[in-house]
Amino acid sequence: MAILELTQAADVGMGSFCNHFSSKAELFHAAVEDALDRHGAALDELTAAWTNPVEVSQSRPARSNSRR
Repeated sequence: MAILELTQAADVGMGSFCNHFSSKAELFHAAVEDALDRHGAALDELTAAWTNPVEVSQSRPARSNSRR
């Protein structure tokens, strides 16, 4: 997808895109980094009350060994 198509789909000016990102690869990196940061923050919030490492391991769902 061309940068112009991206900016039009996002209703963002081409100049605004160029002010923030030097390439589509840089935009992709920023988007992935943001998603991982949000995921990490959500996990931190969910596990904030856990003080015992055993609680952490016991709260994980059982893994299936039936890989085919």
